[in-house]
Amino acid sequence: MLLNYNKKVQRIVRILESMITGDGWIAIKQLSHINDCTERTIYNDVNYLVKNWGHMIPLDISHTHIVYPKSAIGNIQYVRERILANQGITKLMKLIIEKPHNSIEFYAGQINLGVQSTRYMLSDLEKSLSLYDIELNTKTKKIYIHGDELRVRYFCATFYYLFQRCFKLEPSSVEHGVTVNYYMKNHAILSRYLRYIEQVSILRFKSGFKMKSQVVKWDLENDVNATLLEFIDTLSLEDERIKPYDKELFGTIEAMGYAIEPRDTNRVRMILAMITFMYHEIYSIKDIRINTATLFILNYSKVNCERFKSNEMRLLSVLSNFTKDAQAVMSPFLFTLDSLFPLDHEKYSSRYVIFSGTSHEHSKAVARYMDDYFPNNMYIVYDGKTELQIPRSDDLYSFCEKHRCVGIISTIGFPYKLDIPTLTVSDYFVGSDIGRIFDFINETCHQEITF
Repeated sequence: MLLNYNKKVQRIVRILESMITGDGWIAIKQLSHINDCTERTIYNDVNYLVKNWGHMIPLDISHTHIVYPKSAIGNIQYVRERILANQGITKLMKLIIEKPHNSIEFYAGQINLGVQSTRYMLSDLEKSLSLYDIELNTKTKKIYIHGDELRVRYFCATFYYLFQRCFKLEPSSVEHGVTVNYYMKNHAILSRYLRYIEQVSILRFKSGFKMKSQVVKWDLENDVNATLLEFIDTLSLEDERIKPYDKELFGTIEAMGYAIEPRDTNRVRMILAMITFMYHEIYSIKDIRINTATLFILNYSKVNCERFKSNEMRLLSVLSNFTKDAQAVMSPFLFTLDSLFPLDHEKYSSRYVIFSGTSHEHSKAVARYMDDYFPNNMYIVYDGKTELQIPRSDDLYSFCEKHRCVGIISTIGFPYKLDIPTLTVSDYFVGSDIGRIFDFINETCHQEITF
């Protein structure tokens, strides 16, 4: 958790995280031990989840266990994010970023709290920010975040990156130079974070915080591009630290089964550079990610389990040359490799139908996520007829036949069976849902469907 939350919120988040890394059930006694509280307190927390989030996470509670469907993993992670986003301290942080230089009375009114309660919350927020060497000015009537401007912008970008399904920023119309454009267009994973840095930089500049305040002719475009170039330059320095270990690094990656083309080695290093940079700057201070390293690699990664085990220590040894916590860096690194590069035995360019029971627009959003995470395939959004928001079986089959698709990825289950592989994912698929999609694509891309 990026910020400090009250004990009840911390307990509920730990319960959700335990469900994410669990196997469809978890003992009440284990949860009480993790949270250092009574079993009765855990029952009350789980009842809160049932009452408020039961429509997204079906939960069965016995005297000793909580049982939940593993297919709801994506929704569990979404609920975790939404609960944290709904907290007063999170809303306060967002307000201060977007509307700085206001009084306590203003922020109290915006989050529907009393002035004194808001004052206590500001104190908690100040303590949270101090961990990252960032200051919160509360000594005057105008409240704002300050410190090293680059560090402030990185932190605020991380805040929005973590709450990307809950908080949206206005898209930018700033023009970029050749270097920034290259990374925006050719580095899908990196470009997402660059967008948040860009949007936060616009907010900071418009609020009077500039990267180079001493320069007279310094406009918004110069400011934003200077920030992005600084971040890219920082990653380039990390890249230079990694480059001497190319032989060992790519040798290990290939031994695990990834087929990395020579033209992609720079992209792989920049991905690793970003992961190590983010770990050193943010995550090592207060680890905010769910620790699913073993769960992901052993159960969901495309990499053969035996191949991973036989090369794990070798990869950790390479990573330890440029990071203090190789284990923390290894998991997101492999996760990203899985999404961007095929294994040496994989086929390319399989076609999949995407359908969402929410709306056609949501189907398009799911297809965009798929294209980000699994760019080697083609995703075609179903645009045929529906009855009660469900495609008719004949229409869906004909659509798959027309586009020669080998599988269907849907956010709802169908009340009929098709002779086409189908995977049902959560409405907000993330985390282990993505792992299930890895397995599904790896299984279906070798199949030939006879229509």
